[in-house]
Amino acid sequence: SMTDTFEPGSTIKPFTISAALSTQQYDINTKVNTSPGHARLGSWPVKDAKDFGVLTVRQILEKSSNIGAIRISNSIKSAYFWQLLNDVGFGNQTGIMWPGESSGKLNFFEDWHSTEKASLTFGYGMSVTIAQLARAYMVFANGGCLLPLRLIKGNNYNEKYQVLDSKVSEEIKNMLVSAVQFGTGKRSKVSGYLVAGKTGTVRKIASGSYEDDAHLALYAGIFPASNPKVVGVVMVDNPIKGGSSGGEVAAPIFSKVMAQSARFLNISKEKKREKTPYKEFEIVKKP
Repeated sequence: SMTDTFEPGSTIKPFTISAALSTQQYDINTKVNTSPGHARLGSWPVKDAKDFGVLTVRQILEKSSNIGAIRISNSIKSAYFWQLLNDVGFGNQTGIMWPGESSGKLNFFEDWHSTEKASLTFGYGMSVTIAQLARAYMVFANGGCLLPLRLIKGNNYNEKYQVLDSKVSEEIKNMLVSAVQFGTGKRSKVSGYLVAGKTGTVRKIASGSYEDDAHLALYAGIFPASNPKVVGVVMVDNPIKGGSSGGEVAAPIFSKVMAQSARFLNISKEKKREKTPYKEFEIVKKP
């Protein structure tokens, strides 16, 4: 998780939306036309699961629209987008001081080629470690603050840095709850709790090109969403059973791990519905 890197795919979309909200050009209800549901970045075809038509910013994250992410990026300056990705730790070591730890790859914005900003909005053209991705999601769990990682439990909160406005951080966390309740992350639900998270499905590279039948299935999440205690990332390399997407393969693993974590950490179950600015989410109650 410290040395191996991979392209993070759609798990990066919350950071794309964070940049959009931070510019104040968008809010969660701003509408974006994603038709016809496909586009080309140079010679590379990009598509959504279907033509979603007009979506709100929240729905772009919920439905994981690549075209929506690209169109949002058109109004975000490259320098601003790069700075946000850098601020949440991509392209940098995590502070864990692990021998051989990779910094991943995040090219400086002045070196981006013509379609690089667009591809970065849905997590292609950069590389991360599992530890980096988990640390970045900690920002949404900690009111917009970035913390260093430690292998040994200790008080390191004097080293936290406010990298995202706390209001934007809370809005993104609520959107990630919506992505679990109504979107691609439904299988990450945990009975008795609210989960916030994002799926990703990434085509693997072989011999310099993307493979059609080799994938990484990803899920990055926060548990429980109302009072975060744990951030987790699941990555399944080239799944061969039960589908290939992050929602099909990685999300259920996250659910099982967090259910066990709740027992181990003695995390109390929710007693009521959790309200957000745009939806009242019902706590899942499985028999």
